[in-house]
Amino acid sequence: MSKIAEELVLWLDEPDLGAGATTRGAALSLKDGIPWNKSGISSKTCGSLMRVGILGFVYQNDPIKLVKVAQVSGRITHSHPVAEAASIAGAYSVKLALDGVEPGEMFEPLLEVTKGISQEFTQVMESSYKVAYSDVGDEEGLKKLGQGWYADETFALAYFCILRYPNDYKKAIQTAVNITGDSDSVASVAGGILGARLGIDAIPVSWIEALKEKEKLERMVWPLLEKYFQLSGSKLRS
Repeated sequence: MSKIAEELVLWLDEPDLGAGATTRGAALSLKDGIPWNKSGISSKTCGSLMRVGILGFVYQNDPIKLVKVAQVSGRITHSHPVAEAASIAGAYSVKLALDGVEPGEMFEPLLEVTKGISQEFTQVMESSYKVAYSDVGDEEGLKKLGQGWYADETFALAYFCILRYPNDYKKAIQTAVNITGDSDSVASVAGGILGARLGIDAIPVSWIEALKEKEKLERMVWPLLEKYFQLSGSKLRS
């Protein structure tokens, strides 16, 4: 947690920060010497959810630790129960995706790992599942779930998109980015989960090539991939 806190402080010096008010406020508190376990702000926004997907990858085979790390790391910036539940769901859904679990089969495990944390989160998750399997169109269904500014809505909207298009990465992300609201956050969460499940071959090549600072991202990710395949006994493709 101390290392994550250090990185959040360093992030303040990055150009085009893109951080929300809660994350930035918590990072400024950390910079002022407030310890990481007291820096969190009681906010329902989605900043902590946005950064936890990687934890589902790192702790894929240790679900108990995964839940704990997702919850505690989220509290560094967002201490509200809604944000905590969403952070756990965001990380755990990536773990489930890597395990090969279909989006529709993720529902019960996600409710179980977030049980008792936030009734608000539980309710919107149930709504997401119900609406996704109803006869309403995408646009109407998404409007029923909110605009994504709060973490429970962000995750619910992302989950709706991958429930509707579990095998179509492009369509799921296009659906997410065209909502009226926090579209980039919703698409980021949906893309992380579905990308973990379907793999890079499901992502349009033109999207990958257009990534900003693509080479930098690859340098960051490569050591993680090497470690992952080393532990799994599989070979890493170049």
